[in-house]
Amino acid sequence: ILNATFPSHRIGELVNLSPTINQAGRRGSLARACIHLSRELILDDGYSRMEKAELANALDWYLDELKKVDDAVRLGGARGISTGADHLYDRHNRVMYQAGCPWREGKELGDTEPTGCETANWPGVASQGLHHLFIAFTQAVETLLLREASQDITGHRNFAKTPRCQEKLNAFDFVELKPDFQDVLAHEPELPFILDMFEGDLYQGFDMITTELDSEFEGIIDDAASSNRTLFVVYMLMLYGGLYWMLYSKSIYVVNLEAKRARNFVSRLPVDTLSKLEYDSIVHLFATNFYK
Repeated sequence: ILNATFPSHRIGELVNLSPTINQAGRRGSLARACIHLSRELILDDGYSRMEKAELANALDWYLDELKKVDDAVRLGGARGISTGADHLYDRHNRVMYQAGCPWREGKELGDTEPTGCETANWPGVASQGLHHLFIAFTQAVETLLLREASQDITGHRNFAKTPRCQEKLNAFDFVELKPDFQDVLAHEPELPFILDMFEGDLYQGFDMITTELDSEFEGIIDDAASSNRTLFVVYMLMLYGGLYWMLYSKSIYVVNLEAKRARNFVSRLPVDTLSKLEYDSIVHLFATNFYK
């Protein structure tokens, strides 16, 4: 029943929305991977299971993947997404491009007032919308990567499949934080801003976008369920109405057929041989007001 009535363009939207939600959710995990790898690249303290060259290549790949996934979600044409969210969902565009920070507690979608959107390590960047914040984040990671390990980037994707990874897994019995490396992190110009995004504005903004897309998906499903219920009611009314009409028509046909047979029976009676009393009885039986 649903396939017969649910608008075909909503079916296409539903098919398009599934990979959109999937890739939108990946943005948060990819951003967190970039943040973790940026920290490990700067520390380079020997505690990581990856060498510096591996870290550089991993960060380069994750950053490139994050950009491609973001383009696919917003613009479409890749990763199974035919039409990007920029062309379909107003609420998505308001979060991405409108000034304000609606993902923060106490802020609402449509609130363009920059008050309450301050960022300690990069003033003003969170008040211009999520896309502006995303561009600032990717530029910060790219700047850090090129400054610290540009010579180590080879483009190899097997950055986590070398034998020494397993060797380093059990290389330490006890791991202790060295305060000296905390000073290293504090003096990197981009790193404090990057680390703030792990649970900060960028991750919260991506999570809000995913939630908005989930709401769109649920709205389509609810619309489909409502249409299905409406059609079922119409279908049942048509079924019972058709059945009633068929029985009524059949009854009228049978009545008319019996009346015709009765008239034929009477027409064949030898009335000329009947007495006047018998004739009057037959006439009275078929009189117009006999059944009133």
